[in-house]
Amino acid sequence: MDTIAKCPLGENGSHLWECPDGHNRTLTTRLTPGGNPCISALLDLTNGLGPDVVIEAVGLPQTFRAAVEEVTFTGRVVYIGYAKEPIAYETWLFVQKELDILGSRNALQEDFRRVIDMLEDRRFPVDEVVSAMIRIEEGPDFLRAWSENPSRFSKIMIYTD
Repeated sequence: MDTIAKCPLGENGSHLWECPDGHNRTLTTRLTPGGNPCISALLDLTNGLGPDVVIEAVGLPQTFRAAVEEVTFTGRVVYIGYAKEPIAYETWLFVQKELDILGSRNALQEDFRRVIDMLEDRRFPVDEVVSAMIRIEEGPDFLRAWSENPSRFSKIMIYTD
């Protein structure tokens, strides 16, 4: 199971980080201006690795940077919305951590409901988007084929069961 940390809006200049721990509990810690106590808390929660996914939805330079600093190696950072000013990064983190960094504009609950309905009604063309669904044992062969001919694949889903 992926560990996902969210940084939604807080109050009084602080920002609440939430991180489920895999046992139906959520770590809640605040990122305050001039400090970052959540780094050690998130590292403790994830056995020193950091969350697999960090979702930033505040838009401040410190939370944009913290998302990249907190996420684990080969993790994913999702920025929802825009920063209100230019942000300077330690770009070596992008390369060294091999991060996926994605942006998403704000969406409303009804937008998510439409997508869920589309999936439930089987109106989404899954077969056109997912190139292969394979067992974990088939992973090396498919990754080799993907490496040799990347345009042949759009998404490979690997089952671990």
